[in-house]
Amino acid sequence: MKAKKALKRLTRVEALLSNVLDQYVAIEHRIEELLDSAKAFPRILSVL
Repeated sequence: MKAKKALKRLTRVEALLSNVLDQYVAIEHRIEELLDSAKAFPRILSVL
């Protein structure tokens, strides 16, 4: 019974970690887009 309970908990923890990692990847992509926009901003001002 204890092993079965431990496996259930491990499965739950694994799912939670997977969700956190997925969210981190999504945020990382957004940050990269924002940084790219910030890098392009001075170039836009120089054209104007």
